[in-house]
Amino acid sequence: MIGCGMRLLGVARLPLVVSVALLLAALPASARASLKASTSIQSSAGATRIVVKLSSTNKLSAKHTPRTVNVKAGKKRYKLSRARGASIATFSLGTWRSAGFTGSAAAKVLALQGTHVTVIVRLVGGVTTNLGSKVPKPGGGPGTTGPSGPTSPTGPSGPRPLFTPPGRVLTGTEAFNSISTYFLNSEFSDCAGGRWPMCSVENRYEHGASGAFEYHRCQWASGSDINFYDSIHVTGAEQAPDGSWKIEYTDQSGKGFYHWEVSTTGAVNGYYSFERGPPEQLLNLVWRQPAHLGDCYS
Repeated sequence: MIGCGMRLLGVARLPLVVSVALLLAALPASARASLKASTSIQSSAGATRIVVKLSSTNKLSAKHTPRTVNVKAGKKRYKLSRARGASIATFSLGTWRSAGFTGSAAAKVLALQGTHVTVIVRLVGGVTTNLGSKVPKPGGGPGTTGPSGPTSPTGPSGPRPLFTPPGRVLTGTEAFNSISTYFLNSEFSDCAGGRWPMCSVENRYEHGASGAFEYHRCQWASGSDINFYDSIHVTGAEQAPDGSWKIEYTDQSGKGFYHWEVSTTGAVNGYYSFERGPPEQLLNLVWRQPAHLGDCYS
């Protein structure tokens, strides 16, 4: 069971994730760009709506543009429709809006401000990807970036957990399906207060929404930055009843192996092994969303 005071496991592997590799590999290289979702709550003409603006850092073909968009907040799912007049371009993927809500339903939508939601995008080619997005508070900026460490969102009954507790142990594919909302489009960083240069040295592990993987070591010394780009193959996953989770994946065609444990507070510890060599511990990192793909100066 994973808790806030997690103990690193040995080299025993987590339960196998069946078909996750196919899920991540289903998106071709042309679509392995970083899809981004900017979510906001807008009120006009007496109705309140959820509005999502989608974009991509790379050019996408028509096959890899959005077909449907939904927003998931807790157990509630909201269906969005493409805003009238919003075009689907190669970089700007359109504005999507929910139906207009009034009364108590509008109050529930307004309560999403300042919280994290999941934007579920199904592409024309059939692939579905989950994008983490923070809904800004009134007067805040777009919900696309979050340089500070994770904080638990609040609701009418007080703080809500970062990760929805399943109430029982989940393993393998079932666990990955539950935690993919938090793992995909996330980063693990040892700079808890933000990003380099807020820390003199930062180690950052990025997990793109479509399976891209990046490692960045950022520091002031000239020519000393490390920027590594690859893709991952998820091999194991587990989630505890309290919502904390573990995940394992390989990169470099299976040569590199990562094991991560994420607590209910977003604290991250793990280890890395290359070609089955001795594990290198990776300690005292924090989980954040969304991912911040690109080099140290992006």
